[in-house]
Amino acid sequence: MKYINKKFLWLSAVIFIITACTEVIDLEVLEGEERLVVEANILWEKGTEGNEQEVKLSLTTPYYNVNEKKPVTDATVSIINATLNRTYNLTHDENGSYKTSDFEPNANHDYLIRIVYKEEVYEGTERLMTVPEIQDISQSRSEGNDSEVLEVKFFYQDAPDEENYYLTGFKTQRDLFSVYDLTKDEFINGNLIKETWEKMDDDDTSENEELTKDDVVSIVHQGISRQYYIYMNILINQYYSGQGGNPFQAIPVKLKGNIMNVTNKDNYCHGYFNVSEVSKAVYTIQ
Repeated sequence: MKYINKKFLWLSAVIFIITACTEVIDLEVLEGEERLVVEANILWEKGTEGNEQEVKLSLTTPYYNVNEKKPVTDATVSIINATLNRTYNLTHDENGSYKTSDFEPNANHDYLIRIVYKEEVYEGTERLMTVPEIQDISQSRSEGNDSEVLEVKFFYQDAPDEENYYLTGFKTQRDLFSVYDLTKDEFINGNLIKETWEKMDDDDTSENEELTKDDVVSIVHQGISRQYYIYMNILINQYYSGQGGNPFQAIPVKLKGNIMNVTNKDNYCHGYFNVSEVSKAVYTIQ
């Protein structure tokens, strides 16, 4: 997968010219209903107990108030192991963060999240999917785009005779956010699978975006369910389509996760409840 950071400096220049020659007009943007936003990514790192987990709750904010945050501090949050009928209650810490240190992850068990907020109940279910160990991390040069660029690659052994889906995140110490890649074993079931990642320079700027010596690459590889694979595939495609700058592209679909309001279906929330085993690794570019 190739990661290209587009900045569109030409757009800034066009905006400057337009705003310098015209009167500023305030546009009224209709605000949608305030909705609950759930960040519930329960990750169990291989070799750890996985007992410390966190769920974050907030509310949607108006379109132009990008820096405004509305944490939800008065909800009740619990995660239930539906296979064992065991409940883990999370307590509010600060700024909409609900935590527990008693969680017990079990591979292939079904889990349910339950959130009670303003007398309405939100629930979502997910299965804890396992993940193979990361093997043989290395670097190489990939030929393409008129030049050779450094790439990081690793392998993992896919389990045979079962349907598996994977989500892999890559980032360096220079990146604010991870770049994600999705894999399914539809045509490679039971094989040794290779994942690669490279960064490329942006031709529109002088900034170096390629991997270079002493870059520290962090890899988070997780096993995920089919429904989370579909959700993330739509989310990632919408993100990169939005960066394309195409004014005629299709309007993004309204993306809904697996957490439903069982009290009032019309008052839906945003977000996804995911439970995954993860394999992590760090590699320093030589």
